[in-house]
Amino acid sequence: MTVDENIYIGRVSKIAKNTKEITVFLEVDFLSKPKFNEPIFVRMNESDQVLVPFFIKFHHLDKNKLRLEIDDISHPEDLLLLKDKAVYLSKSFKNIIEQNYQEELELEGFKVIDEELGEIGMVNDVMDIKKNPLLSVQTNEDKEIFIPLNERFILGINPDEQTVYVSIPEDLLNL
Repeated sequence: MTVDENIYIGRVSKIAKNTKEITVFLEVDFLSKPKFNEPIFVRMNESDQVLVPFFIKFHHLDKNKLRLEIDDISHPEDLLLLKDKAVYLSKSFKNIIEQNYQEELELEGFKVIDEELGEIGMVNDVMDIKKNPLLSVQTNEDKEIFIPLNERFILGINPDEQTVYVSIPEDLLNL
C-alpha cells in the first residue's frame, strides 16, 4: 500500500502504557461512526510512500481523537515506534470522511482574499508544522506572512478559482 492509495486522517499522538492502545489526533471529521473491518495504515518512514497495515481490535471515536487497540502487536512497547507517525485509511472510508482541505489541495499559487482587507497576496507554501500547519503568504507589499491553517482564520477554499478566503487581524500584516 502507498500513500496515494489511501486517505490521510491524522497522526498518532499518544501511546497508552501497558496496553496495545494508541490515540490518533484526527485532521478529518467522520460523518458517521467508522467500522474497522479493514486495517489502518501507518507511514513509518516519512521519506517514502510505503504504508504498513495494522488491524484494529477495538476503537473509540471522541471528537478529534480516535483511540485504537492494535490487534497484531506482541508487546505494548512496540507501539512506541508509531508515535507521531501519519495514519491513513483505505479509500473505502471516503463516504464517511470529511477531508481536511490542506491534505487534499495543493494551495501554492492560490490567491488569498481577506473578508475585510480584500486581496492580500499569494500562497507560497503550506508549512506542515505538527498540530499547527501554516500558510506562507507573499503579500502584495512583498512581505511574507504566516496564517494558521485552521477554521478560525480560513473561511473557505475555492479550488476552481484557486482562491483561499480568510479572516485575519489587520495587525498580522504589520508583523
